Amino acid sequence: MSESHAQVMQMACGHIVTRALYAFAELGIADQLIDGPRSAEELGAATGAQPDSLARLLRLMGGLGYVTPEADGRYALGPLGEALRSDSPAHARSMVRLLAGPLGWAALGEILHSVKTGETAADRALG
Repeated sequence: MSESHAQVMQMACGHIVTRALYAFAELGIADQLIDGPRSAEELGAATGAQPDSLARLLRLMGGLGYVTPEADGRYALGPLGEALRSDSPAHARSMVRLLAGPLGWAALGEILHSVKTGETAADRALG
């Protein structure tokens, strides 16, 4: 696979990372890890998430630097995860929840319509 092909495929899969980031932010995982590492079971109980599904999300987020997997199966807050704490001064968590949440996602889904017609994607999606 050429480098160009690999870059295109990485960009085409970007929505997967965006939606995973949204779930991580919406569940408040960064806040749950402030006091130290926790397991998927502990985080699931604290957030109302299903532990096995949450474990898959945490593995993905670990690969991206939001959490750090521990040898005992627990997860610690990673460098990027720090930015998603609710008390972070830059408000990254709020922006992720807004832009990657249902309203932002719906508007982005209408980008082709916007390009074809000149109408705003947000008006089309949200009325």
